[in-house]
Amino acid sequence: RGDDIVVAHVVDSPVRPRITPMGFGFNDAAHATAFGKVLLAAMDAGQRQTYLARHGLPAMTARTICTEEGLEAELLGVRERGIAVEREEFIHGASCLAAPVTNPSGQTIGSVAVSMDPADFSARSSKVAVLLRDTAARVSRALRGTPLLPQ
Repeated sequence: RGDDIVVAHVVDSPVRPRITPMGFGFNDAAHATAFGKVLLAAMDAGQRQTYLARHGLPAMTARTICTEEGLEAELLGVRERGIAVEREEFIHGASCLAAPVTNPSGQTIGSVAVSMDPADFSARSSKVAVLLRDTAARVSRALRGTPLLPQ
């Protein structure tokens, strides 16, 4: 939303409840979330610098990346892999993966993320990453031609 990174939709279930405080409108700690890292990685250096000057890099847990150098290295990996990884950087007890949603010109306009128990992460993350990339591509295709997002 504007220059902010905001959660627009959350799907959960009784078996896989949402991470608290994650919900519609949540806009904190992009540097510590997989969905935020996707969007930060898509920004140019100037946009990212402006965003970080406004929001900072506060520690959410002991695993949060709190330096610009560390974050830049992480975001380079996100751009190379096409997927963001977050392992208990935002909240203890949750790890996440996120993939970019793009417009027809390939610009990242959003992301799709999945959270999971950190104990399951190593065993499940490669399979989930494949499904997540596919889902993000489907969302990208579904949004093409709609007036909802910039082309």
